[in-house]
Amino acid sequence: AGDAFEAGVLAWLAGRAITARERVLALPEPELRAVLNFASAVAALNCAQAGANPPRRSEVEQFIAKLAL
Repeated sequence: AGDAFEAGVLAWLAGRAITARERVLALPEPELRAVLNFASAVAALNCAQAGANPPRRSEVEQFIAKLAL
């Protein structure tokens, strides 16, 4: 779950072209919540099935929308 969570964090940051440490540290609270929600959803979906099979971005976005995170 930890690897999937970290992959979710990196995917969220990469999707917004946030690659510098300074930009990560400057994220406002709503964006920090968004990245944590996204990464948590990635980890949850990964753990919901057997094997290491990370979810696709579309699956994560549907999961988040369903839970209204």
